[in-house]
Amino acid sequence: TVRLWGPDKGLPVGDLGLPFDFDCVAGGVDRFYFGDQRGNVREFNPVAMKWESATKAHVGNVTAIATSRDGKRLASSGTDGVLMTWQVEGWKALVKSEGNGAEPREIRFSANGNDLYLAMGNDVRAWMGGTAAPKSLYRNPKGVIATYDISPDGKSLFVVDAGFVRFVDVGSGKEQSVTQASNPAKPLQSAWLPDGRVLLRKEEGLIVVLDGKLG
Repeated sequence: TVRLWGPDKGLPVGDLGLPFDFDCVAGGVDRFYFGDQRGNVREFNPVAMKWESATKAHVGNVTAIATSRDGKRLASSGTDGVLMTWQVEGWKALVKSEGNGAEPREIRFSANGNDLYLAMGNDVRAWMGGTAAPKSLYRNPKGVIATYDISPDGKSLFVVDAGFVRFVDVGSGKEQSVTQASNPAKPLQSAWLPDGRVLLRKEEGLIVVLDGKLG
């Protein structure tokens, strides 16, 4: 079951019972998208409270999905090691990239929706301008990347490992600064906000706020 919350006073507006098991969800401009354990990405309209379209995206579980800011594109990855980029209208496949590992991970779009990023182990890969061949954007010498995000202007990257936040210049791949988070617990999620702040959500529910402009 998924609980839906409205913008008015942060109150719940209803519960959504799902007829399938899912591992990931992403919000579009006016839609939610669920990746299920049968390889499907399903579109839900929260206003009409109904399921709309779906596509068979992967063989096996869908492990991560993300939408571009304008809601026109969606990216998905699965246990089949495939990264897909879709045009949501009509579910047109735009990019297919194989050999990207089966582990769950976070996918990010650039602010303009043209570039795509994901982390694998200690490596952040980038698909620039809709290309099918990725390039290594940054390799973390200190171990596995727990979470990461791209700055709103696309010029900087932060990665988190074992309690440290590393700010990286996207153009050169070089670290700009390293900051120790206030609590070493493994972060679960992160976001680089439009106002420059970096948010980290920890295992125990703690929210850590950093100034991304210091990167």
